[in-house]
Amino acid sequence: MYCSKCGKENNNSDNYCKYCGEKLQSNINKVESNFANNLHKDKLIIKQNPNGNTTYIVGTLIFVLIGLWILLMGYEIFSSSILNFIIKLAALADVMFFGYCMLFYIKRNQENKDLVIVDKNGITDNSSVISVGFIPWEDINEIYINSILSNKFILVKLKNEDKYLNKSSFFKQKAMLENRKMGYEIIDITLNSTGVQPEKFLQEILEYRESIEIKQ
Repeated sequence: MYCSKCGKENNNSDNYCKYCGEKLQSNINKVESNFANNLHKDKLIIKQNPNGNTTYIVGTLIFVLIGLWILLMGYEIFSSSILNFIIKLAALADVMFFGYCMLFYIKRNQENKDLVIVDKNGITDNSSVISVGFIPWEDINEIYINSILSNKFILVKLKNEDKYLNKSSFFKQKAMLENRKMGYEIIDITLNSTGVQPEKFLQEILEYRESIEIKQ
């Protein structure tokens, strides 16, 4: 059993992490080292963390309010009208983007969808604003870990990116293309709000996929 706080391995019988003292039973999304011991056995599931959702909603709301304050304030920040126009434009983009994100997290919280589901058909990703939902195994070329702005993500390398770009909304397309410009994949699974270690869950996904290929 891996501790969700420090990421170190403990015995399955341990109640508290022997390295940092974290209570192991309190891990909301505990992933066992052997996927066959998973609660659903035929699939791997990462569920929502209500506290994590609330944090994202509050965070995006703050950015929306900042953008609205800049747009609606009665005085200019700079003496240059061009700079003030650029600031207003950036604030409008801020309100649109973070407003979209906030609505996404509110909707996700209400629907209470599982964030990630791995089953015999593929991966269903609902973990972020740019998630595309179901991705069949045959569309996946590689799955690996990488860091984006110091946060670790599970990146999914697709065989045909355009297939998923074309069916995504305008905002999703722009965000996915920005990921690609920075050298990342257009699909990234985030577990930041769940307490699950990305490296550990990636191991589970790879083991699960291997077991399916063996059965076939």
